[in-house]
Amino acid sequence: MKKIVLFSLLAATLLLSVACKQDSVKTEKEGQSLAAATEPMGPQPSTSDLLQETTLRFQGETPIVVSVDRRTDRSLPAVKDENDVMFYDNRVNVRVMRGGEQLFERSFTKADFESYLPDVDKRLGVMQGMALDSARCTARSLSFGAQVGQPGMDGDGSAFRISMSLPDGGISIERLSNQDTTRDDMEEEEEMGD
Repeated sequence: MKKIVLFSLLAATLLLSVACKQDSVKTEKEGQSLAAATEPMGPQPSTSDLLQETTLRFQGETPIVVSVDRRTDRSLPAVKDENDVMFYDNRVNVRVMRGGEQLFERSFTKADFESYLPDVDKRLGVMQGMALDSARCTARSLSFGAQVGQPGMDGDGSAFRISMSLPDGGISIERLSNQDTTRDDMEEEEEMGD
């Protein structure tokens, strides 16, 4: 009888041990899944890609087609925001065509504005984008608005005006003010230019 009770206790202990081990493995796997879910992912795009084409017509001149193409550029240094999330920076390619002939093409990154940027935008900012300011364009020069700022804060950041001479593509960059410009401000400028 003692052998039966001892054998029963041993069997119960063994079954309990196996059940506890399975729960332990399950908890460990759940812990790994939770850790994997909370681990930071690799860099993410800071904005979506965007292509804008505008045709400008000046009296007595062949129309000019201006393409502004913003793309995520994985070759540029990634930027870490205040929450330690990594983002890829952007590159903006500007192409100017007249009568089917390319006058010039130029690429812009945050580095083009580095000397004008406050420290916070140097560390945390990305090239948010550029837009043609058609109201300020002439047959001899094009005008663009550009912005460098923190990812996820679209429309806020250091704002610039870029003047580009035609046909050689020479540029001058002007920081608009010490104040940040919002997306609404840029949209109002675009609406006034239409």
